Amino acid sequence: MKTQTSPIENLPGKIVYNETMKTEGLRVEPLRAPSFPTGIAVEALPVSGETPDLFPGQRLTATVLAFHGQQALIDLQGVQTTLVTALPGLKVGSELFMTVAQVAPKLLLEIAPGQANSSPALPPLAVGQEVSAAVVEQLPNGVVLIDLQGALLEAEAPDALPLGNTFSAWVEQIHPQLILRLLPGTEEENRADSVQHIQTEAARLLRARIAHHTTSAERLIELTQELTALMERSLQENMPPSLTRLQEFIKTLLPDHEPPTAERLAAFIRDGGLHYEAKLARLMESNPQALSRAVEEDLKGLLLQALHDLESASPQQTDTTLVHHLEYIESQQAVNLLAQARGEPYRVQIPFYTAQGLTTAFLAIESDNDGQGEWENGNAGAQEKGYTILFFLELEDFGQTRIEARIGKKSLWAAFYVDQGASVALLQQELPAFREILQSLGYEEVLLVAKPLEQLSPEKRQQFETLTVGVPPSVRLLDVKV
Repeated sequence: MKTQTSPIENLPGKIVYNETMKTEGLRVEPLRAPSFPTGIAVEALPVSGETPDLFPGQRLTATVLAFHGQQALIDLQGVQTTLVTALPGLKVGSELFMTVAQVAPKLLLEIAPGQANSSPALPPLAVGQEVSAAVVEQLPNGVVLIDLQGALLEAEAPDALPLGNTFSAWVEQIHPQLILRLLPGTEEENRADSVQHIQTEAARLLRARIAHHTTSAERLIELTQELTALMERSLQENMPPSLTRLQEFIKTLLPDHEPPTAERLAAFIRDGGLHYEAKLARLMESNPQALSRAVEEDLKGLLLQALHDLESASPQQTDTTLVHHLEYIESQQAVNLLAQARGEPYRVQIPFYTAQGLTTAFLAIESDNDGQGEWENGNAGAQEKGYTILFFLELEDFGQTRIEARIGKKSLWAAFYVDQGASVALLQQELPAFREILQSLGYEEVLLVAKPLEQLSPEKRQQFETLTVGVPPSVRLLDVKV
């Protein structure tokens, strides 16, 4: 029987779709690196602030790692560096040849004309060969950048190839143009690809926003100040009511200068935006009529509503402060999505008021079946199922405090590590009273110790540092090209 094909197969550079086989094909070309007719000088800003050892006239090569908007992030002698000027035609994986035009007061790099290809040739292939490839970047106009046996290739791809997807294909044609025929995967493989795609996107989001990392308290201070300014403007301009609802909700979620209670902490974690989509998903199954109420009772929902209303009123203006807080929430969601997928602790930043103002406590919680940490001393309850908790807080005049704790049904062990000797002595003085409070709450076995920070093991110290950075340890912040 003659195989019927879609007319689109006859269009050059388009997707090949076989109606009978229900498989799709890609027309593929080697990646064309950008070519500049003359040299162009661009300002370069190292992400870390530390310029690599360079001298004027030095010739270099650099690889494009990622993009922040129109600005390219390159690997410049092991240092991630942003090119301030947008260069047309650059893609992830492109190699740039450049000369150091100036080191101080700012770094200027002269990009050489006539760039070489980042993937100068196709890999050795044979018709009928089965190959594996990965989608490494989504380009405009339905084009994707794929990694095929180490070569970066451009391909017009179907929607079924999202970023991070790894797929199998067989080589249908090599000349005059490479055509790969996609092989259908099993339902389990497709589900695994979907999960991998979500994780890849979450990791990319974190890498893109790590330079703007901030704390929950700093973001809330910025947001409340902006809302106050918008409310003052509303006396002259007609501001949407959603801004008032957002302002009032924040005051309910975080009352001014009041210490946190268990109920308020639970409300902040539940309604602070981290679980917004999960709430909507549950309501879609159980009570779709209540979806609008979920928007009104969640910080992310109210932020999205306020941004929508502001943009509808002034399409040319976007309130960057509201956008930044929304991006902060989404970054925290990405952290916990990756943590859940990779069996790592749940992480949350909790803002609360102290005598000095609003500050942030960093918390990591992990279900634990084996006693790990200070309580590994043969205690009978050490095998009891419970939770391991890491807690970091810095207070003025008290110093940095790190708490490693394990909480079981009737047992609680906690080790306090502080960086000031006077604070250690104060804790040791107050711990007996704290122990009595915990016992009155029903904890039968309580072990509390206070130690100087230098006694914290290097492994635990690293875990606390990772907690405050805001990125799970399994996420690599650098893309390394070998």
